[in-house]
Amino acid sequence: TAILTIAPAPATHFSVAAASPQTAGGAFSVTVTALDASNATVTGYTGTVHFTSSDGLAVLPGDYTFNGADAGVHVFSATLNTAGARTVTVTDAAGRTTNRTYSLTIGFGKWSPANGSKLPNTTTTVALTWYPHAGASGYRWCAAASISKS
Repeated sequence: TAILTIAPAPATHFSVAAASPQTAGGAFSVTVTALDASNATVTGYTGTVHFTSSDGLAVLPGDYTFNGADAGVHVFSATLNTAGARTVTVTDAAGRTTNRTYSLTIGFGKWSPANGSKLPNTTTTVALTWYPHAGASGYRWCAAASISKS
């Protein structure tokens, strides 16, 4: 009798998923799944992934080496800080898979005097008016903003 050993298929690409839209300056989850040519999860993938983004102000995870407990899937945290259409790209650091890019829309963050830095690399002019929020005991800011890149 002959013994037939079937080796699992190697990872050829990644699935990169995140909810869209996101808010500039807010952390969100990015799920990376190692896939083979038939789009099946490669549960034994132990390669190292690297992140890049079209947002030059992004806060991305450092390189990460998958381990057996990941079973080919790992969730990361990322923060994109520039509003508009942005991408997050995941590559295998050893070049064994093709790159995968995930596109998402980033909206402006909430602005206040305390967190004005939510709008990085911008010059912001804001006129603020107080008004009582109907049915609430507190007040809300009503803001009109003109935003342009500096």
